[in-house]
Amino acid sequence: MPEKENLDISSSESRSEIIANSRKLKLKNRPFIYLAVIFLIIITFIPVIYYVQTHITPYNTKALVVEDKIYSRGNVVDFIRFNQRISEEKGEPYLIGGSLFDALKLMSENEIAYQVAPKMGLTVEDDEIDEAFFQRIGYSDISNINQLSAETLSSLNEKKKQFLNSIQLDEDVFRDIIRKDLFRQKVADEVAKSISRIQPQAHIYKITLLTPNINKVREISRMLNRGDNIEDVIVGVSEDPEAKRTKGEIGWIPEGILNNLDPLFFGVDEDGKRFLEVKTLSEPFVNSELGGADIYVISEISEARELSDKTFSLLAENALVEFLNNERKSLYIYMDLNNEIYNWINSKVRLASVLPEVIDETDPVLSQFEGMY
Repeated sequence: MPEKENLDISSSESRSEIIANSRKLKLKNRPFIYLAVIFLIIITFIPVIYYVQTHITPYNTKALVVEDKIYSRGNVVDFIRFNQRISEEKGEPYLIGGSLFDALKLMSENEIAYQVAPKMGLTVEDDEIDEAFFQRIGYSDISNINQLSAETLSSLNEKKKQFLNSIQLDEDVFRDIIRKDLFRQKVADEVAKSISRIQPQAHIYKITLLTPNINKVREISRMLNRGDNIEDVIVGVSEDPEAKRTKGEIGWIPEGILNNLDPLFFGVDEDGKRFLEVKTLSEPFVNSELGGADIYVISEISEARELSDKTFSLLAENALVEFLNNERKSLYIYMDLNNEIYNWINSKVRLASVLPEVIDETDPVLSQFEGMY
């Protein structure tokens, strides 16, 4: 009997030791368990953090501020995609190259126009927004949406729904884009009322010489002085590849179209004598595109000539830019433009394009005159 009692005591002590050792082992392993849990949490959240940093944070990063109105990068992408899709609806590839700068510039101008419009008594109705949208996607004959039949209106609304779905754009976003663009147009119309349709203009030609020298310039001057036809002279001497087609004609130009040359074409000295007389060669100007020099000639002057529609539009646009720049001085404007945001936004725009990418290679100065007359 005593031996049995000893066995029971031994067994009881063994279980206590096991429990104690187990507790010690758990305490010893607890830090490792915590580390494993933390490691699993980190592993789980890495994709989430990556997604937030690459997809959510950039979209919400501030890109443009006009007073208290803040536009994120996502807003800029929406704006570009909207206009990109409008172009592609017409079968016109969207020019990707300068899309970010152009978008930020236009968005800021639209917002400035929207903010100053109330002072000018300008408003935009909901029907105008719908009409403007349908006109932009090719339905140019729509002038009053209220006069459309129920069937036609239903078809157009379905077209609008498909359009918005294709670029994943909410209707309130698209309406805001068009609304502010319409405000810019209405402000432009108000500003244009101050521009006279009848203005002094100069009929201007351009001669391009790739290797200009004094003897060649003197010979051209002699031909003009003896009364040779100016277009014949230019076709014979100009080394511009387009000279035979254009005959060197830039056209009838008023002040304000090419500001850098306005003093040359319209300036006078103290005695009232023009800086550039009719059928007199100007000083040569560097032609950065062809590598030679451009020489300008005024064939005739008109003190009161009606502007062409395209010339008037250019003057109106210049007047609007001047007006908005003046308004800009009294507003807080912030614009974030760098290579990182440029590449990020343009990459999003390219992903949404359905037509081949086109790079704009037109000369920004000469393109002002292209097709003007």
